[in-house]
Amino acid sequence: MSTLSELLAAHTQLPGEAVDHLQRVVAEWQLLADMSFADFLLWIPLPDGDHALAGGATEFLCVAQARPDTAPTAHPEDMVGARVTAADNPQLRRAVVEGRICREEDPRWHLEVPVRRETIPVRHNGRVLAVLSRD
Repeated sequence: MSTLSELLAAHTQLPGEAVDHLQRVVAEWQLLADMSFADFLLWIPLPDGDHALAGGATEFLCVAQARPDTAPTAHPEDMVGARVTAADNPQLRRAVVEGRICREEDPRWHLEVPVRRETIPVRHNGRVLAVLSRD
C-alpha cells in the first residue's frame, strides 16, 4: 500500500508545505470518521494539462482513507490508489470548482443502506489542493 506522501510525490507537483498540510488533515481524522459513522476519503485532482487545480481535472485519485469503527463501511474495498472520473463523480469536481461543500441529493445504496456523499474542499494558502469526501 502506498503512503499519502508517496502518492502525492508520484502524481502531483505540490510543494512540501502543501504536502505537510494534507498530512495534518488526515493525521487525526479517524476520530471524525468514528463520530460521524462515515468513511473519509482524500481525493486529489490529477493533472490534466494546466487546468487540474483550476477545476479542469477530469480524473481524481484517492490518496488516503479512514473507515469508521462505529458503523459499517461505505467502501469495503481499499480505495487508496483508486481513480475516478469527474463525469462519474461530479461532486468532486464541483467542490474544486465552486470551492464549497457539496452534498448529493440522492443516496447510493449499499447492502440496503443509503450512502450519501458530502465533498469538502481542502484549502492551503487560498488554493484548493484536494477534496475530502465523507460517505
